[in-house]
Amino acid sequence: MEEIKIKLKELGFKDENIDGVINDVTQVILVKSFEGCLSKLPEEELSKLKKFTAKELEEYMKNNELPEFSKEEFKEIYNKTWGDYFKFIEK
Repeated sequence: MEEIKIKLKELGFKDENIDGVINDVTQVILVKSFEGCLSKLPEEELSKLKKFTAKELEEYMKNNELPEFSKEEFKEIYNKTWGDYFKFIEK
């Protein structure tokens, strides 16, 4: 995480804004990771979940086993998301 803070400072972000940027990008990483996990479900199950409200989805997650999501998969999403973010703001 220190590398990211350094990179953000190099790009001109002020110290007081860095934590907010990190939090925002982290939320994107979490959503992508969640989607990656759910995409491993059978198509029939996935179609059903797409119609759920947020509350229904929360209940589903509490009461059902979700497919495994490896550290490598998370790391790939993490690195790609930060890479894409830096490419976007460096333009």
